[in-house]
Amino acid sequence: MKFIKLISITVLSLGLFGHNPKHDAIILTAEGGAVSSMTTEYYQRRATNDHQLDTPDGGKLTLFTVQTNRRQTDIVLSKTNPQGNEEWVKYYGGKGYDYASDLIATRDGGYLILGETSSYGNGNNDIYLVKITELGVKQWQNTFGDRYNEYGKSVRETEYGYYISGTRQDCSADSDDPTPDCLTLKLIIKTDQKGKELYKGDVAK
Repeated sequence: MKFIKLISITVLSLGLFGHNPKHDAIILTAEGGAVSSMTTEYYQRRATNDHQLDTPDGGKLTLFTVQTNRRQTDIVLSKTNPQGNEEWVKYYGGKGYDYASDLIATRDGGYLILGETSSYGNGNNDIYLVKITELGVKQWQNTFGDRYNEYGKSVRETEYGYYISGTRQDCSADSDDPTPDCLTLKLIIKTDQKGKELYKGDVAK
């Protein structure tokens, strides 16, 4: 099999990305294309929005979004050792669209993933926060949003918990309007260490 390098990743499991263990492998290129070692019924995968962190053992974590079919994207996290060999891959999200935006290390030795999701929450896209262990095991997740779209951009750890920067849509109040007028506003959210919302507000222009 020919390997085509994607950042620090060479080959990724179709069983993980396609949620179907009967297919063995798919290769993702840096341009977002996909070459499979066998014919599959899946649509072209696209890997986007990669984020990398060095790990204490000298390896790397790479976070990105991958398209699994026409109606689904997943957040994917890959761990490689110092030699660049993949140790494990985890995916996060549900049956809708899930996108990765940021990845940070936390003081307890784990990691925090920020993005947006249509799989959970209050409808459309909501900000998506996922806390994981050093092995990628999900500890908790939370969403932030209302009727319209909210997008997570960056996150940092604070003395009280986490500080999220993002944007939200502010649309016309007419519920019968099929094409409401929407503004995009900058948004900040403060949470405690378990992801519970403490404050949410718009950033003044």
